Amino acid sequence: SKATVSVLNWCEQNSAAMLPGSGNDEDSLCPSLTFQQRIYGFIACGCVGLLLSVLSWLSMAKRDFVAFAIWTTFSNIVSLGGSCFLKGPLKQIKCMFEDKRLEATVILLCSLAWTLLAAFWLQSVFVVIQMAIVQYLALIWYALSFIPFARKAVKGCFKKVTGIGSGEE
Repeated sequence: SKATVSVLNWCEQNSAAMLPGSGNDEDSLCPSLTFQQRIYGFIACGCVGLLLSVLSWLSMAKRDFVAFAIWTTFSNIVSLGGSCFLKGPLKQIKCMFEDKRLEATVILLCSLAWTLLAAFWLQSVFVVIQMAIVQYLALIWYALSFIPFARKAVKGCFKKVTGIGSGEE
């Protein structure tokens, strides 16, 4: 639609401010892609990740927890990998280990590994499900770190809903 094209054009013109390092193609995943094509690649990875996530839960419905672990882990890797279209692989990895993202990154990477270990080595459905949930939460927390004040807003909502951390008893 016209609105989408207008937004993409505005984003392309302002990409240097929006995406750190976006003006430098040395680290780009595909240097010949336009900004609009990079956005499409990012969105496509997110959609494929979502589809794989749905497939993972369908495999759990069939009680195939090994397939569930594989599909869930792969879906989250694909979703995370989509950001390589925007920043490039090296800058993405550097960004993952910045102070404000380090905790979420370590939890995400450990949960990716533990999900597979729980499926293949421990063969524990309970641990697989727990680690899959941790994967999703860590990926969400990681993604929120890119949106100004998003983590603070989520923490505030959590405190209001649960009363935890509000100082009231």
